[in-house]
Amino acid sequence: MAKTAEVMVAVDLGAGSGRVMAGVLTAGVLDLKEVHRFTSPPQMADGYLRWDAEFLEAAIREGVAKIGADKKVVSLGIDTWGVDFVLAGADGKPLEAPRCYRNEHTRELMNPTFAKLGEAAVYQRTGIQTMHFNTLFQLAAWKHSSPETLAKARHFAMMPDWLAHRLGAPLANELSNASTTQLLDARTRDWDKASLDALGIPASLFSKPVMPGTILAPSVKIGIHSPAIVAPATHDTGSAVAAIPLRDDRSAYIATGTWCLIGIESKTAETGEASRAANFTNEAGVDGTYRYLKNCMGLWLIQQLKASWDGCPDYGPLTAAAAAAAPFQALVDADADEFFQPASMKLALETWWSQTGQKAPQGPGGYARACIESLVLTFQKHLQTIERIRGIKLERIHMVGGGCQNTLLCQLTADATGLPVLAGPIEGSALGNLVVQARALGWVADQDEARKLVERSFPLVEYRPQGDREPWLKARRKLDDFCATLRG
Repeated sequence: MAKTAEVMVAVDLGAGSGRVMAGVLTAGVLDLKEVHRFTSPPQMADGYLRWDAEFLEAAIREGVAKIGADKKVVSLGIDTWGVDFVLAGADGKPLEAPRCYRNEHTRELMNPTFAKLGEAAVYQRTGIQTMHFNTLFQLAAWKHSSPETLAKARHFAMMPDWLAHRLGAPLANELSNASTTQLLDARTRDWDKASLDALGIPASLFSKPVMPGTILAPSVKIGIHSPAIVAPATHDTGSAVAAIPLRDDRSAYIATGTWCLIGIESKTAETGEASRAANFTNEAGVDGTYRYLKNCMGLWLIQQLKASWDGCPDYGPLTAAAAAAAPFQALVDADADEFFQPASMKLALETWWSQTGQKAPQGPGGYARACIESLVLTFQKHLQTIERIRGIKLERIHMVGGGCQNTLLCQLTADATGLPVLAGPIEGSALGNLVVQARALGWVADQDEARKLVERSFPLVEYRPQGDREPWLKARRKLDDFCATLRG
């Protein structure tokens, strides 16, 4: 009789869609299959964009149910985006549907919050990049607008922690996602009580974070299966970095998706003034590491351009049109607030170009080329900042996630930086989720073996720099001038 296949399940939730992925380890090779895909965009309710946590739980259960009785689901782990959370009352139920980070109401709380806490002091303790949607400001907004509701809270859980709890695990706070809140001390790896006290947020809401790889529950019942619930690096970038076959400390990574995250893996946090001024972040990773990175606007530019342009080609033809378009016809600051949540990305781009005296390029391909080149210039800038602040010389870039399928993005990144780009794996978050589960199960010895497993199972594609870098350096100077024009 054939042995029943043992399956690990990675639930990989993005900000608008999710997948349930099945991983099987056979003869030293990891096989990955998507068993269920669903959309889950935030919806407006009671004045806020909100997530439907009940739908997400049901979708996870539906995905697990699609894995038949001929297979044994031995473990399950969940990774999601960061910063968003659930507050539950004494009865264990959410006080309200969780709010989405794309709400804009938190911007007005930034200055009052830092007036209480001190911006430099918060960075020295947490090492986290200041962004208006960080959990710090979301909780400050609760305290400001809904103090009576907040007073009823008894438990705090990030989105993946809450969903794991709904599947049967004890309520916990996992480290990698907890670190995105700007409320976790980077060195003690426990909650920043000074900030919580100053904001009037009870520290009793929070439990000491558990490490990635913790088995939260040895067995829970999900349909016909009884998997262990494992906390991977529950922040999707934490999982993605866990899967990247980084060779040494001279390897950078770019995790590509709706957001792009440009960084290195480090054994130490960097919370000095130069790092704060550059607004870099120190998020927790596996094995006590830090993801020293910059979070910037990513393929959101292309996604929303396509959504706002009737008749815009699908991604494949659009990228081909971008490759055929003339280079450096127009540029934008890919990190500008104007592109965070515009009513129309096409109009937002055109407005930015008009304000900086640039002429809009031709057609969807020209627009897409402008967005891709602007993203690449952002990568170039942030990688140079890492080298300067950390005192290292980078030798290669690993590009992971959906964007590594974009051959134009990969090649232009190599050209602009003068560094080879190693593309893959595509399913970085799901694979990182799985290899941390495999370590928890004792199937993989350590992180070095886990990364070798990923590279063996999903070989990388290398892009070498081509041509002269001078056009990129010139474009960088032009973009800096455009940004200065708007500031002036």
